[in-house]
Amino acid sequence: MKLKLKNVGKIKEADIELSGLTLIAGPNDSGKSTVGKVLFALMKSIANYPALFDRIQREKLYKEYLSPLRLELRDVISSLSPRRPSLFEEAEVSSSNPKLLKYIKNFYVNMEDILDDGQIKNMLKDILNNSNDLKNKENIQNLANSALEFLSSNNNMNEKIQLIANRIFQDVFEGNINNSAYQNDMADIVFENNGIDIMMLSSNCDNIVCNYFNADFPIFSDATLIDNPFLLENNRSVYGEYQNRFIPLMVRPIDNKIIDSSTDLVEKERLAARVLNKESYHEDLLKEFEKIFHSAQFKYSANDGRLKYKVNSKAKELEISNIASGCKSFGILYILLKTGIITKDSLIILDEPENHLHPEWQIKYAEIICKMVKNGFYILLTSHSPYMIQALRTYSEKEEIFDKKVNFYFASKDKNGKNYSIIENVRNEDGFFNDSRIFQSLYSPLEVLDDIYSEINRKCKG
Repeated sequence: MKLKLKNVGKIKEADIELSGLTLIAGPNDSGKSTVGKVLFALMKSIANYPALFDRIQREKLYKEYLSPLRLELRDVISSLSPRRPSLFEEAEVSSSNPKLLKYIKNFYVNMEDILDDGQIKNMLKDILNNSNDLKNKENIQNLANSALEFLSSNNNMNEKIQLIANRIFQDVFEGNINNSAYQNDMADIVFENNGIDIMMLSSNCDNIVCNYFNADFPIFSDATLIDNPFLLENNRSVYGEYQNRFIPLMVRPIDNKIIDSSTDLVEKERLAARVLNKESYHEDLLKEFEKIFHSAQFKYSANDGRLKYKVNSKAKELEISNIASGCKSFGILYILLKTGIITKDSLIILDEPENHLHPEWQIKYAEIICKMVKNGFYILLTSHSPYMIQALRTYSEKEEIFDKKVNFYFASKDKNGKNYSIIENVRNEDGFFNDSRIFQSLYSPLEVLDDIYSEINRKCKG
């Protein structure tokens, strides 16, 4: 499987192969995380096709047409009822078009409960046919006609996946898909398997367009992006922030849930926590985690429905917020594996997992990753830690996956000086593996310190 990127976020160009373990190394602000986000959004789009289409289409209908129409109709009611003891009471007395008022009232009262497109069409037509004497009739008629046209559109496969992909990419990237300094540079995203194109997307000014989609070719069933182990905590207010980022203009009979990596991870963690005491998969891999946890355990507490941590069977249960961040880093991967939430036919994306780990635990984490890949998991990992990267190289050779299942890439700023980075494979076409650029980049800050130390010594001697 290959992912090809051009002008996406910070990335000027990248051609990345997914064969088991894919590492992207490099300094901060070089586009490493962008690759993981693109893959997450792609896999979520494909995995949710076509089931997500109806919900997103209904969201679009309400957000772009029905909510603005409701505001226009509210102005009509307000003009008839300046004191407004209630929305309709005085307006019924002042109205010269009681039939229109009846249809507006029907729209207000029933819209929140209507899911049938036919009923919505009839309500829109009733308003259209009685709106000629209104001052704002042009706005009302344009919105009603646009909504009717939207409801009558015959969406083909490309249009459906485009609507899904655009929504998911917007959520994952928070509306920033193209390079922030060069918005007019066309971004291209191509995902292929064995030379067969699966999806081809482009983006200009942060709007995704689907140029090609092959729905018949099986790939990953899901994707999980882990970039924040603190989401393992039982923080309901944090989850609410993700869930309610967009405040609807009107109460809607649809689920307006955000589709991004954080919300996805929180939902999976909560599902995993509920079945944690009942199910257990991948026992051979779990033993590696137990070497870290020793006799400690993650447990689901039936008393309050929350995930807990016990350092041993007799110890008091601890809130997840009270355990070490390194334990959270191992813990979130552990419970997702143990409960079968992440599987071998899904893609696991780990964004700089070393951030909360001591070097000793970084090496252990890398060992587990390589064992997972040997067991058939697909993992994309970004890192700027020499401990983590060297451990991945060493353990991938030990587990005999290095030659056929491992690809290392180096992300660096574009030499032309634009606000771009280039991601290059450190294994050339002849199979020669040269990771010296990776380690030179990681160790160069130490050379700066050595120079400073040498200067201090010269001054002391002088």
